[in-house]
Amino acid sequence: MYMSGIVREEPITEFSRLEDVNLLPLNQFIWPRFNFIAQDRNLSDENTGLSLYTGEEEILISGNRYSLREHNDPGSIYLFNDPEFLSQSSWIDLDGNITKEDGSAPLNGEQGNQSGDDLISNFQLVDYNGNFSLWDQYQRDYSVALLSDTQGQYVLIQDRNLDDGNDGTDTLRNVNEIFFQNGEIVALSPLNSWGGYNPNYPFSNPQFLSQSSWIDLDGNVTRDDGSSPLYGEQGNQSGDDLILGFNEVAYWDSGDQWSNNSALSIARLRDEQGDYFIVQDRSDSPDNQGTDTLRRVDTLNINGAQWDLTGFGQGDYYFADQNYSNKDIWIDLDGNVALIDSYGNPIPTGPGMQGNQSGDDLILGFNEVAYWDSGDQWSNNSALSIARLRDEQGD
Repeated sequence: MYMSGIVREEPITEFSRLEDVNLLPLNQFIWPRFNFIAQDRNLSDENTGLSLYTGEEEILISGNRYSLREHNDPGSIYLFNDPEFLSQSSWIDLDGNITKEDGSAPLNGEQGNQSGDDLISNFQLVDYNGNFSLWDQYQRDYSVALLSDTQGQYVLIQDRNLDDGNDGTDTLRNVNEIFFQNGEIVALSPLNSWGGYNPNYPFSNPQFLSQSSWIDLDGNVTRDDGSSPLYGEQGNQSGDDLILGFNEVAYWDSGDQWSNNSALSIARLRDEQGDYFIVQDRSDSPDNQGTDTLRRVDTLNINGAQWDLTGFGQGDYYFADQNYSNKDIWIDLDGNVALIDSYGNPIPTGPGMQGNQSGDDLILGFNEVAYWDSGDQWSNNSALSIARLRDEQGD
């Protein structure tokens, strides 16, 4: 995601009115150290720009203390339980440019400009400048995906046709409908205003779900030759990607895909939407392919060899014991695969190596994993909490 303007980490902020609070949760792909963002949308000289929050802070509104997490200090009010706050519209321009095309500033509750990446919440309708067809994936300027986090479901929409400008990559929460230039209306709620099923809701329709979407989470959608991928085509492998509904996705393994020396860490996970896969390039190559999340992808093509992910793809099944059980898998969920020695110098990463312990990690198949306990591991004063769990994949 691209961003300019003023960005500050705020310990505490005071607002005179609830209507002045343009504050929204960030999704997992932006600024992983932070969970919330606020924007001053007043164009006065005292504009404070964008402010980032971890969620541990409090904000003051008309003298009342509000928390950003549900189980913070019991003396404060959880902001996202306040009906007045939840009912108001918020639009945050992540590039810092809040002015509309005519140079004016949008008032509270008005749509902002569509240039650059935006966080958008509580709008009945949001307009986009390009075209979109619900049932023909080759007549779309945008990729659309439904995701969820601790704040509930949200929609990512990315402009993939840069020939007529770039609407960026937007995150939409509690938005009922999207309106496109060609007249197509896409419903983001399965139920309409009178409680009936909405036929323009795409995320429960098998025909829509069988189609392909590629979202470049770094906002760079152009391919190596400078062209824009058409809808349904694979995007570039630079940076992190969200990849949905492709029969086959290609990767380059700079290590040895047939052994524990593969430079690609690949894992199968499951959530409320079903199985998904993470593919992370752990090489220190300048052409690093980032960390991708794949849903409804049947086949990986690695250096020309096909691997079946789902039982419906081509090639040998990737997660078969004879292939997968001898691989050590370390995935840095924050995307930071770099290793640093005790002097702060980078250590070249390599296939099968343990990763850094900064941030959240997914670790499979290692004989030994090292941790530092800043407390007393031999007593109840240990700083590490360790539990054994079990799911359908085992312990």
